[in-house]
Amino acid sequence: MHIIEIEELILSLGTKQVLDVRSEGEFEQGHIPGAVNIPLLNNENRRLVGICYKEKGNESAVLLGYELVGGQFSLLIRNIRHQFPNKKVTLHCWRGGLRSRIVAQLLDNAGFDVSILKGGYKSYRHWVLNKIDQPLNIKIIGGLTGSGKTELLHQLQHEGEQIIDLEGLAHHKGSTFGGINQKPQPTQEQFENELARVIQGLNLAQRVWVEDESRRIGNNCLSEALWNQMREAEFCEISLPDNIRLKRIINEYGNLPKDLLMERTSSLKKRLGDKHLKEILQYLSEGNITAWAAALLQYYDKNYRFGQSKREIKSKMKIEMEEEWSGKQFLKYVNP
Repeated sequence: MHIIEIEELILSLGTKQVLDVRSEGEFEQGHIPGAVNIPLLNNENRRLVGICYKEKGNESAVLLGYELVGGQFSLLIRNIRHQFPNKKVTLHCWRGGLRSRIVAQLLDNAGFDVSILKGGYKSYRHWVLNKIDQPLNIKIIGGLTGSGKTELLHQLQHEGEQIIDLEGLAHHKGSTFGGINQKPQPTQEQFENELARVIQGLNLAQRVWVEDESRRIGNNCLSEALWNQMREAEFCEISLPDNIRLKRIINEYGNLPKDLLMERTSSLKKRLGDKHLKEILQYLSEGNITAWAAALLQYYDKNYRFGQSKREIKSKMKIEMEEEWSGKQFLKYVNP
């Protein structure tokens, strides 16, 4: 049994197996990507121990903890052996304290090769917050709604370029309709953890393509430092004809349930105004998806142009295409 620093763990993620012995609630709030959660104290046990600690102090709380879980040690070891059959594991709790030491000692006695993360999950979070604010050579891909920015981003990755897919990490496309057909959004903490994982895998000497985003993506929010980097980065604006953009929007949203589209469209009431909203909802009621999509494009285009007018962009390149295009074509423009 030995102690490892956070830097050693980060370098070995993907090869080391990580066991998180915190409660289910702590794990759901945020965890090291790829870690397995097998709690020493479950949510209810942790609540009871916390109450005991406040009312009677540390010693009584520790004794209560042993009373609650002591009879479950054999089951705990069997569960861990099932998840880690090679009997080699790096584990952590919140601060690398009592919970870590108890489980580590149990596993050591059971013949495991055990490492404890110094400082626990708290040290990992400190690393994450530093990592997501790290200076990057960011290049922004912007453009009107329906221009295919996300698809282009993935095509650039296929061509060997580095990307950060913020919408993919947030499980949200950023707009009023951005959460449709997406997985539930991660907590803010887990969003940051996943973002740090991506940044850790980047070559900082090379450029990184990022889609133009608001600071808030659904319920997730970018750090101020990263947001400022994006606002100051070189801006590549892609442009497709309106008819192609309209077709893309219809293909993406046109087959969704009418009730869902009406609900999401209605959420724009304050921005659209009663009269305009009524007209757009009427298009949906009549099944005129083309008119609905065209009206929404006008709204989003207006917002985009207003936002651009308020933004000071130091370096901007505009790339116009007459039809759908590929990442390879895009790179010919930016790498003349």
